[in-house]
Amino acid sequence: MKFASSTDIEAPLDHTFNAFANFELFEKMGVKSGAAVRRLECASPRDPGAQWQIDAKIRGKQRHIELELTSFDRPEFIGFKARTGGVKALIKIDLIFLSARHTRANLQLDLNPKTISARLFVQGVKLVKKRVDVKIEKGLKKFGNSIELSSRSA
Repeated sequence: MKFASSTDIEAPLDHTFNAFANFELFEKMGVKSGAAVRRLECASPRDPGAQWQIDAKIRGKQRHIELELTSFDRPEFIGFKARTGGVKALIKIDLIFLSARHTRANLQLDLNPKTISARLFVQGVKLVKKRVDVKIEKGLKKFGNSIELSSRSA
């Protein structure tokens, strides 16, 4: 099951990439929303292979998520793989240069169930796919707006 969203951001490509690569900010955001986020030891959180363990409530159930950075290609692409229970996910953030002051951010999430219970979970998500799509789109636009504000003040 795939989810995809994109938004145009009024900020230079490098500034936009740096915002998406600010993993410390995302760790703080996760903690603020009630998740337990722990970065595993690595040389740099921006090196492929960097890993996080996240415990969060998703769809009303406490879940343990293992997240790994798979690609970090400055200034255009960041990729992750994640696993929770029997669900594996690929997360791709693709940034496209539009002009000196404009960048397009494409976010793609691909869920792959590996067990019967994971298939049931994904079937439940399919039932509310439209709502999930809207949440992802709103979140991406909100983050894009914060990037624009920080770009203007920089």
